Amino acid sequence: MASFEELWELIEAGQACVKRQDYNGAIAIINKAIPLTSDNEQLGAAYRIRGAAYGGLLEEDRAVSDWKMAANYGDTVSLDGLRMMNINYTPQRPPSSGIPPSPFAAPPPPPRPASMPPPPPPRPAWMPPPPPPRPASMTPPPPPPAKANGGNIFCMNCGAQLPGTAKFCAKCGTPVESAAGDGVSSSTPVIEKLTLPDNYGVWEGQVVNGKPFGKGKVTHKNGSVVELGVDDKGQFYYLSPVEKTEDEATALLNEGAGELGADDEKAFKLISRAAELGKPSAMHFLGDLYENGLGVTQNYAKAAEWYRKAADQGEEVGQKAFDRLKQEGKI
Repeated sequence: MASFEELWELIEAGQACVKRQDYNGAIAIINKAIPLTSDNEQLGAAYRIRGAAYGGLLEEDRAVSDWKMAANYGDTVSLDGLRMMNINYTPQRPPSSGIPPSPFAAPPPPPRPASMPPPPPPRPAWMPPPPPPRPASMTPPPPPPAKANGGNIFCMNCGAQLPGTAKFCAKCGTPVESAAGDGVSSSTPVIEKLTLPDNYGVWEGQVVNGKPFGKGKVTHKNGSVVELGVDDKGQFYYLSPVEKTEDEATALLNEGAGELGADDEKAFKLISRAAELGKPSAMHFLGDLYENGLGVTQNYAKAAEWYRKAADQGEEVGQKAFDRLKQEGKI
Protein backbone atom coordinates (compact mmCIF):
# COMPACT_ATOMS: atom_id res chain seq x y z
CA MET A 1 0.00 0.00 0.00
CA ALA A 2 1.48 3.34 -1.04
CA SER A 3 1.96 6.00 1.63
CA PHE A 4 0.15 9.33 1.55
CA GLU A 5 3.28 11.14 0.30
CA GLU A 6 3.98 8.44 -2.33
CA LEU A 7 0.47 8.91 -3.72
CA TRP A 8 1.13 12.64 -4.16
CA GLU A 9 4.33 11.76 -6.02
CA LEU A 10 2.34 9.42 -8.28
CA ILE A 11 -0.27 12.12 -9.01
CA GLU A 12 2.49 14.68 -9.72
CA ALA A 13 4.05 12.17 -12.13
CA GLY A 14 0.73 12.10 -14.02
CA GLN A 15 0.75 15.91 -14.13
CA ALA A 16 4.29 15.84 -15.55
CA CYS A 17 3.12 13.47 -18.32
CA VAL A 18 0.35 15.92 -19.27
CA LYS A 19 2.85 18.79 -19.43
CA ARG A 20 5.02 16.89 -21.89
CA GLN A 21 1.89 15.78 -23.83
CA ASP A 22 2.23 12.10 -22.92
CA TYR A 23 -1.53 11.84 -22.39
CA ASN A 24 -1.81 8.04 -22.47
CA GLY A 25 0.99 7.78 -19.94
CA ALA A 26 -0.79 10.26 -17.67
CA ILE A 27 -4.05 8.26 -17.87
CA ALA A 28 -2.23 5.01 -17.01
CA ILE A 29 -0.56 6.59 -13.97
CA ILE A 30 -3.74 8.22 -12.65
CA ASN A 31 -5.71 4.97 -13.16
CA LYS A 32 -3.23 3.36 -10.75
CA ALA A 33 -3.46 6.20 -8.23
CA ILE A 34 -7.27 6.56 -7.98
CA PRO A 35 -8.00 3.11 -6.42
CA LEU A 36 -5.23 3.60 -3.83
CA THR A 37 -6.56 6.76 -2.15
CA SER A 38 -9.75 7.91 -0.48
CA ASP A 39 -8.46 11.42 0.25
CA ASN A 40 -10.74 14.03 -1.32
CA GLU A 41 -7.91 16.39 -2.25
CA GLN A 42 -5.89 13.64 -3.94
CA LEU A 43 -8.95 12.33 -5.78
CA GLY A 44 -9.83 15.85 -6.98
CA ALA A 45 -6.32 16.40 -8.32
CA ALA A 46 -6.21 12.94 -9.92
CA TYR A 47 -9.52 13.34 -11.77
CA ARG A 48 -8.53 16.87 -12.89
CA ILE A 49 -5.23 15.62 -14.33
CA ARG A 50 -6.87 12.65 -16.06
CA GLY A 51 -9.51 14.99 -17.48
CA ALA A 52 -6.75 17.20 -18.89
CA ALA A 53 -5.19 14.11 -20.49
CA TYR A 54 -8.51 13.13 -22.09
CA GLY A 55 -8.84 16.73 -23.30
CA GLY A 56 -5.42 16.45 -24.93
CA LEU A 57 -6.68 13.32 -26.73
CA LEU A 58 -9.79 15.30 -27.85
CA GLU A 59 -12.11 12.99 -25.88
CA GLU A 60 -14.35 15.81 -24.65
CA ASP A 61 -17.04 13.75 -22.89
CA ARG A 62 -14.45 11.86 -20.84
CA ALA A 63 -12.65 15.12 -20.00
CA VAL A 64 -15.87 16.82 -18.86
CA SER A 65 -16.96 13.82 -16.76
CA ASP A 66 -13.55 13.69 -15.02
CA TRP A 67 -13.62 17.44 -14.32
CA LYS A 68 -17.09 17.03 -12.80
CA MET A 69 -15.75 14.22 -10.59
CA ALA A 70 -12.82 16.45 -9.60
CA ALA A 71 -15.25 19.25 -8.70
CA ASN A 72 -17.25 16.77 -6.59
CA TYR A 73 -14.07 16.21 -4.54
CA GLY A 74 -13.60 19.95 -4.01
CA ASP A 75 -11.19 20.74 -6.87
CA THR A 76 -12.03 24.38 -7.68
CA VAL A 77 -9.67 24.51 -10.69
CA SER A 78 -11.83 21.93 -12.49
CA LEU A 79 -15.00 23.80 -11.56
CA ASP A 80 -13.57 27.03 -13.00
CA GLY A 81 -12.63 25.12 -16.17
CA LEU A 82 -16.21 23.86 -16.54
CA ARG A 83 -17.54 27.41 -16.13
CA MET A 84 -15.17 28.66 -18.83
CA MET A 85 -16.70 25.99 -21.12
CA ASN A 86 -20.16 27.42 -20.28
CA ILE A 87 -21.03 24.24 -18.34
CA ASN A 88 -22.95 25.11 -15.18
CA TYR A 89 -22.33 22.31 -12.70
CA THR A 90 -23.16 22.08 -9.01
CA PRO A 91 -20.68 19.76 -7.29
CA GLN A 92 -22.07 16.82 -5.31
CA ARG A 93 -19.52 16.79 -2.52
CA PRO A 94 -18.69 13.35 -1.02
CA PRO A 95 -18.23 13.03 2.76
CA SER A 96 -14.79 13.70 4.17
CA SER A 97 -12.56 10.63 4.15
CA GLY A 98 -10.80 11.41 7.42
CA ILE A 99 -7.36 11.14 5.78
CA PRO A 100 -5.11 14.12 6.66
CA PRO A 101 -4.86 16.75 3.91
CA SER A 102 -1.78 17.32 1.78
CA PRO A 103 1.11 18.93 3.67
CA PHE A 104 1.28 21.46 0.83
CA ALA A 105 -2.36 22.57 1.17
CA ALA A 106 -3.13 26.15 2.27
CA PRO A 107 -5.03 26.57 5.57
CA PRO A 108 -8.83 26.76 5.17
CA PRO A 109 -10.41 30.25 5.10
CA PRO A 110 -12.39 31.43 8.16
CA PRO A 111 -16.13 30.66 8.10
CA ARG A 112 -18.24 33.20 6.19
CA PRO A 113 -20.91 34.99 8.31
CA ALA A 114 -24.44 33.90 7.40
CA SER A 115 -25.48 37.55 6.90
CA MET A 116 -22.79 38.17 4.28
CA PRO A 117 -23.89 37.70 0.64
CA PRO A 118 -22.09 34.94 -1.33
CA PRO A 119 -18.90 36.00 -3.14
CA PRO A 120 -18.99 36.50 -6.93
CA PRO A 121 -17.48 33.72 -9.06
CA PRO A 122 -13.73 34.14 -9.76
CA ARG A 123 -12.85 36.11 -12.88
CA PRO A 124 -10.74 34.06 -15.36
CA ALA A 125 -7.21 35.40 -15.78
CA TRP A 126 -7.64 35.72 -19.55
CA MET A 127 -10.73 37.97 -19.24
CA PRO A 128 -9.99 41.74 -19.51
CA PRO A 129 -10.94 43.87 -16.48
CA PRO A 130 -14.41 45.46 -16.56
CA PRO A 131 -14.68 49.11 -17.61
CA PRO A 132 -14.95 51.70 -14.81
CA PRO A 133 -18.53 52.49 -13.74
CA ARG A 134 -20.18 55.35 -15.60
CA PRO A 135 -21.25 58.27 -13.33
CA ALA A 136 -25.02 58.35 -12.86
CA SER A 137 -25.09 62.03 -13.91
CA MET A 138 -23.49 61.32 -17.27
CA THR A 139 -25.89 60.79 -20.16
CA PRO A 140 -25.20 57.88 -22.49
CA PRO A 141 -23.35 58.81 -25.68
CA PRO A 142 -25.42 59.08 -28.85
CA PRO A 143 -24.97 56.30 -31.42
CA PRO A 144 -22.61 57.14 -34.30
CA PRO A 145 -24.48 58.55 -37.29
CA ALA A 146 -25.12 56.18 -40.18
CA LYS A 147 -23.38 56.90 -43.45
CA ALA A 148 -25.07 56.42 -46.78
CA ASN A 149 -23.63 54.98 -50.00
CA GLY A 150 -21.58 52.15 -48.54
CA GLY A 151 -20.64 53.98 -45.30
CA ASN A 152 -20.28 52.40 -41.86
CA ILE A 153 -23.03 50.42 -40.11
CA PHE A 154 -23.21 48.94 -36.62
CA CYS A 155 -24.06 45.41 -35.50
CA MET A 156 -27.12 45.26 -33.22
CA ASN A 157 -25.81 42.06 -31.63
CA CYS A 158 -22.41 43.30 -30.39
CA GLY A 159 -22.21 46.96 -31.48
CA ALA A 160 -19.13 46.53 -33.68
CA GLN A 161 -18.63 49.13 -36.43
CA LEU A 162 -18.67 47.53 -39.88
CA PRO A 163 -18.24 48.61 -43.51
CA GLY A 164 -21.54 49.26 -45.27
CA THR A 165 -20.80 46.41 -47.69
CA ALA A 166 -20.30 43.78 -44.93
CA LYS A 167 -22.37 40.59 -45.11
CA PHE A 168 -21.37 39.30 -41.64
CA CYS A 169 -20.22 41.00 -38.46
CA ALA A 170 -16.45 40.41 -38.29
CA LYS A 171 -16.58 40.34 -34.47
CA CYS A 172 -19.59 38.14 -33.61
CA GLY A 173 -20.52 36.61 -36.98
CA THR A 174 -24.14 37.84 -37.03
CA PRO A 175 -25.40 38.17 -40.63
CA VAL A 176 -25.81 41.82 -41.63
CA GLU A 177 -29.03 43.11 -43.11
CA SER A 178 -29.13 46.91 -43.29
CA ALA A 179 -32.25 48.39 -41.75
CA ALA A 180 -34.12 51.06 -43.66
CA GLY A 181 -31.83 54.07 -43.61
CA ASP A 182 -30.61 53.70 -40.01
CA GLY A 183 -27.29 52.03 -40.79
CA VAL A 184 -27.80 49.30 -38.19
CA SER A 185 -27.47 45.59 -38.86
CA SER A 186 -30.15 43.04 -38.06
CA SER A 187 -29.50 40.67 -35.14
CA THR A 188 -31.74 37.91 -36.54
CA PRO A 189 -29.44 34.95 -37.31
CA VAL A 190 -29.77 32.96 -40.52
CA ILE A 191 -30.23 29.25 -39.70
CA GLU A 192 -28.51 26.82 -42.07
CA LYS A 193 -27.69 23.11 -42.12
CA LEU A 194 -24.11 21.90 -42.51
CA THR A 195 -22.81 18.32 -42.68
CA LEU A 196 -19.85 18.06 -40.31
CA PRO A 197 -16.65 16.13 -41.15
CA ASP A 198 -15.77 12.65 -39.85
CA ASN A 199 -19.45 11.56 -39.77
CA TYR A 200 -19.97 13.70 -36.66
CA GLY A 201 -23.49 14.70 -37.70
CA VAL A 202 -25.42 17.63 -39.16
CA TRP A 203 -25.12 21.14 -37.68
CA GLU A 204 -28.23 23.33 -37.67
CA GLY A 205 -27.48 26.96 -36.81
CA GLN A 206 -25.40 29.88 -38.06
CA VAL A 207 -22.71 29.10 -40.64
CA VAL A 208 -19.88 31.59 -41.20
CA ASN A 209 -17.18 30.98 -43.81
CA GLY A 210 -18.36 27.40 -44.21
CA LYS A 211 -18.02 26.60 -40.47
CA PRO A 212 -20.49 26.35 -37.53
CA PHE A 213 -20.84 29.56 -35.52
CA GLY A 214 -22.62 30.67 -32.34
CA LYS A 215 -25.23 28.34 -30.90
CA GLY A 216 -27.19 25.54 -32.56
CA LYS A 217 -27.77 21.83 -32.48
CA VAL A 218 -26.16 18.72 -33.95
CA THR A 219 -28.09 15.66 -35.11
CA HIS A 220 -25.93 12.54 -34.87
CA LYS A 221 -26.14 9.51 -37.18
CA ASN A 222 -28.19 7.62 -34.60
CA GLY A 223 -30.81 10.38 -34.53
CA SER A 224 -29.82 11.87 -31.16
CA VAL A 225 -29.85 15.67 -31.00
CA VAL A 226 -27.44 17.68 -28.83
CA GLU A 227 -27.53 21.44 -28.26
CA LEU A 228 -24.02 22.86 -28.75
CA GLY A 229 -22.22 26.17 -28.96
CA VAL A 230 -19.00 27.03 -30.80
CA ASP A 231 -16.27 28.99 -28.99
CA ASP A 232 -13.84 31.49 -30.52
CA LYS A 233 -11.43 28.61 -31.33
CA GLY A 234 -14.06 26.68 -33.27
CA GLN A 235 -14.50 24.03 -30.54
CA PHE A 236 -17.93 22.70 -29.55
CA TYR A 237 -19.26 22.97 -25.99
CA TYR A 238 -22.52 21.70 -24.47
CA LEU A 239 -25.40 24.16 -23.91
CA SER A 240 -27.89 21.96 -22.08
CA PRO A 241 -27.22 19.81 -18.97
CA VAL A 242 -26.42 16.15 -19.64
CA GLU A 243 -29.50 13.94 -19.20
CA LYS A 244 -29.86 11.68 -16.17
CA THR A 245 -29.04 8.55 -18.20
CA GLU A 246 -25.83 10.16 -19.45
CA ASP A 247 -24.88 11.14 -15.88
CA GLU A 248 -25.46 7.56 -14.71
CA ALA A 249 -23.43 6.12 -17.59
CA THR A 250 -20.57 8.54 -16.94
CA ALA A 251 -20.52 7.64 -13.23
CA LEU A 252 -20.45 3.92 -14.06
CA LEU A 253 -17.64 4.44 -16.59
CA ASN A 254 -15.54 6.46 -14.13
CA GLU A 255 -16.06 3.90 -11.37
CA GLY A 256 -15.18 1.04 -13.72
CA ALA A 257 -12.02 2.77 -14.96
CA GLY A 258 -10.95 3.25 -11.35
CA GLU A 259 -11.32 -0.49 -10.67
CA LEU A 260 -8.99 -1.55 -13.51
CA GLY A 261 -5.88 -3.21 -12.14
CA ALA A 262 -7.53 -3.75 -8.76
CA ASP A 263 -10.64 -5.76 -9.71
CA ASP A 264 -10.87 -6.26 -13.48
CA GLU A 265 -14.07 -8.31 -13.27
CA LYS A 266 -15.85 -5.55 -11.37
CA ALA A 267 -14.49 -3.00 -13.86
CA PHE A 268 -15.89 -5.09 -16.74
CA LYS A 269 -19.37 -5.24 -15.16
CA LEU A 270 -19.49 -1.48 -14.48
CA ILE A 271 -18.25 -0.50 -17.95
CA SER A 272 -20.67 -3.00 -19.55
CA ARG A 273 -23.59 -1.26 -17.83
CA ALA A 274 -22.35 2.16 -19.01
CA ALA A 275 -22.07 0.86 -22.59
CA GLU A 276 -25.58 -0.63 -22.46
CA LEU A 277 -26.89 2.81 -21.43
CA GLY A 278 -25.63 4.07 -24.80
CA LYS A 279 -22.44 5.95 -23.87
CA PRO A 280 -20.13 5.82 -26.93
CA SER A 281 -16.86 6.10 -24.99
CA ALA A 282 -17.97 3.23 -22.74
CA MET A 283 -18.71 1.13 -25.84
CA HIS A 284 -15.15 1.69 -27.07
CA PHE A 285 -13.77 0.98 -23.57
CA LEU A 286 -15.75 -2.29 -23.44
CA GLY A 287 -14.27 -3.30 -26.80
CA ASP A 288 -10.80 -2.75 -25.31
CA LEU A 289 -11.64 -5.08 -22.41
CA TYR A 290 -12.84 -7.84 -24.75
CA GLU A 291 -9.81 -7.42 -27.03
CA ASN A 292 -7.29 -7.62 -24.18
CA GLY A 293 -9.16 -10.13 -21.99
CA LEU A 294 -9.44 -7.82 -18.99
CA GLY A 295 -12.12 -9.02 -16.58
CA VAL A 296 -13.59 -11.28 -19.29
CA THR A 297 -12.46 -14.05 -21.64
CA GLN A 298 -10.65 -12.57 -24.66
CA ASN A 299 -13.10 -12.36 -27.57
CA TYR A 300 -12.14 -10.48 -30.76
CA ALA A 301 -15.64 -10.84 -32.26
CA LYS A 302 -17.19 -9.17 -29.19
CA ALA A 303 -14.48 -6.50 -29.26
CA ALA A 304 -15.29 -5.75 -32.92
CA GLU A 305 -19.01 -5.62 -32.12
CA TRP A 306 -18.56 -2.95 -29.45
CA TYR A 307 -16.01 -0.99 -31.49
CA ARG A 308 -18.56 -0.94 -34.32
CA LYS A 309 -21.31 0.27 -31.98
CA ALA A 310 -19.06 3.06 -30.71
CA ALA A 311 -18.21 4.08 -34.30
CA ASP A 312 -21.94 4.19 -35.18
CA GLN A 313 -22.40 6.67 -32.33
CA GLY A 314 -19.73 8.98 -33.80
CA GLU A 315 -16.78 7.69 -31.71
CA GLU A 316 -13.86 8.03 -34.14
CA VAL A 317 -11.48 5.91 -32.04
CA GLY A 318 -14.02 3.08 -32.18
CA GLN A 319 -13.86 3.09 -35.98
CA LYS A 320 -10.06 3.08 -35.90
CA ALA A 321 -9.99 0.14 -33.47
CA PHE A 322 -12.46 -1.80 -35.65
CA ASP A 323 -10.35 -1.17 -38.76
CA ARG A 324 -7.21 -2.24 -36.91
CA LEU A 325 -8.74 -5.60 -35.93
CA LYS A 326 -9.64 -6.23 -39.57
CA GLN A 327 -6.14 -5.34 -40.76
CA GLU A 328 -4.62 -7.70 -38.18
CA GLY A 329 -6.88 -10.50 -39.38
CA LYS A 330 -8.52 -10.98 -35.97
CA ILE A 331 -12.07 -10.69 -37.33
